[in-house]
Amino acid sequence: MKRRYIAAIVLWVLFFQFQIAVEGLHVRADPIVIEVPLSDHMDIGSGLCLGSNVSMPEAFVNISIIVEDAFCYTINMSCQFLLQTITGQNFTTAFVYPSEWGLFSEPEVGFKSFGIRINGSEIDFSVMEWADILETYDFDASDWLWLASNQFAVYSLEMPPNSTRVVNVEADITLHSYAHDFTFAYCIGSARSWDGNTHQVIQMDFKNNANLLEHGFQPENYEDLMVDNETETIRWEFLISELDDNYVTFWASQYENTSYEPDPYSNPLRIVLAAFFTIVLPIVIFSAYCIKTKDQTPKV
Repeated sequence: MKRRYIAAIVLWVLFFQFQIAVEGLHVRADPIVIEVPLSDHMDIGSGLCLGSNVSMPEAFVNISIIVEDAFCYTINMSCQFLLQTITGQNFTTAFVYPSEWGLFSEPEVGFKSFGIRINGSEIDFSVMEWADILETYDFDASDWLWLASNQFAVYSLEMPPNSTRVVNVEADITLHSYAHDFTFAYCIGSARSWDGNTHQVIQMDFKNNANLLEHGFQPENYEDLMVDNETETIRWEFLISELDDNYVTFWASQYENTSYEPDPYSNPLRIVLAAFFTIVLPIVIFSAYCIKTKDQTPKV
């Protein structure tokens, strides 16, 4: 009878300690709250020259961004690049392919069209990862590691000596973003991979048909061409040698950042305490109880 009484006390103590380990750390007067700003991000941009002795003196880009309710973005882009060389060659260019990623979010992206034309004729291209480009082509990538997370539309073109080529790239994309923040970035820094300087003109048209909290453009050295309640048209014009930025971006805040309380069972300290009270401590108490019982057993 006495042993049953002691066993019941031991079980009650273990249960009480287990409750403290699992729930005790969870109950606070001021719960820990973590801010998690979810964000979606899309990159697209000009070409990275994988050859040599080729210049891109001019780049003209028009981008239209329309956001509808439920934060569906329609993005139309039209680019024109002027390439020149004095040395006849067949070389390769890697255009920053529309790449997207989500931080704690999975953006839904649809490609209506994406095409590349040289002097008016459409050409084939291959979509490659950064690692594949490094493995396939011999060029110094040390200055371009900031592009490593992107995909690329890789194409080759032949240029006779003292020749000029006009490259047009067009894209029509839709993206559903469910994140708090959305960023669209057009890559300008890859223009530094060409010989000489590049004069770039980038015009961005934005139409807001949704209830965005706020939006903006970077860098801020742009010119406002038109601004009203729903539509905004801006333009950047610069020589790439005079600008340190690698991207021009449109950003939007869609939702207020929500807070959440961490899962109580994901707390490492709580897991350790629970393991101690449910595994280690019972073994210690049981061992001590057995030793004491053995010592109290009458010797024959």
